[in-house]
Amino acid sequence: MLGGSFNALARSYLHRPEPDPERAADAARSALDAVGAQRTSWVADVSAQMWRQLDARWPTLDAVRELGHLVEAGRRNTLPSTDV
Repeated sequence: MLGGSFNALARSYLHRPEPDPERAADAARSALDAVGAQRTSWVADVSAQMWRQLDARWPTLDAVRELGHLVEAGRRNTLPSTDV
């Protein structure tokens, strides 16, 4: 539940008349932190979507890049193992 609240906060920062991408990225990162290793899909998917929107407009911001690394790391951790 807390993860969803952080994602809602991230959206509010992004959809302001004057968007605040750094705070949006921080809130989306907090959403991922809130769910921890569980990476609940409805939280992780929304955070990933938020990152794509941020990355399209502000790819050079450190907060956006850090969020991207977290999103990608979570995606790699949820992929099935290829070990045989």
